[in-house]
Amino acid sequence: MFFPGSLATTLKIECIVEQTYGPWWQSLHRTMLRGILGKTFRLVGYTIQYACIAHCAFEYVGGVVMCSGPSMEPTIQNSDIVCAENLSRHFYGIQRGDIVIAKSPSDPKSNICKRVIGLEGDKILTSRPSDFFKSHNYVPTGHVWLEGDNLQNSTDSRYYGPVPYGLIRGRIFFKIWPLSDFGFLRDSPNGHRSPDSSKRGLAASQSPAEVLLQSPHRLVPHFPLTRARRGSLNFGLSAPPCCGVATATA
Repeated sequence: MFFPGSLATTLKIECIVEQTYGPWWQSLHRTMLRGILGKTFRLVGYTIQYACIAHCAFEYVGGVVMCSGPSMEPTIQNSDIVCAENLSRHFYGIQRGDIVIAKSPSDPKSNICKRVIGLEGDKILTSRPSDFFKSHNYVPTGHVWLEGDNLQNSTDSRYYGPVPYGLIRGRIFFKIWPLSDFGFLRDSPNGHRSPDSSKRGLAASQSPAEVLLQSPHRLVPHFPLTRARRGSLNFGLSAPPCCGVATATA
């Protein structure tokens, strides 16, 4: 408990000691003060250095992400822990079928975790296969088309349209928890990566790669345009970049 007179008493004692021991006490006092300040500054410096290293590693190399939410089920379940790397977008490019982390086009403060369905120049079928009049979306240059694997509970490019390539932060490629699913992530259960050449009037003998190269607008088989609840929009990161484990919430 602090008493008003205690500070004055302490200062008086220090003055008496200083008068008694003279320069020796002043030297000892300065040495102790320099030691405490030096340790404090070193601790602060190490903390800043490690925080910068962790931030750079998570931002430019990769990190561990804990996921929650239904938009990527069954590929990524609630509370799954996965690894993300940020090098592909710089050196190899994002491929169709990759699961990526990107800034949300509708909310710049949050991030989304979706699968790449279409690349620039792709023609996305957004109407039902049984509809007489077909509707399509073309992915413009510098954009990608993103969707969640759980089409019934995911708000994605069907809601906010193609996503600029510059918003992509990294690619999720490996699951480390639960141990029963330990390993590389599998392809989409919706089969988006299998182009349908018969719907484009091209020779059935052509391989999918030849079809994609020869077609002026690559047509990606797609599901009907549906709008999920806005409450299930985001599947992104909420932890600061300097943390060792980020969290993804839907």
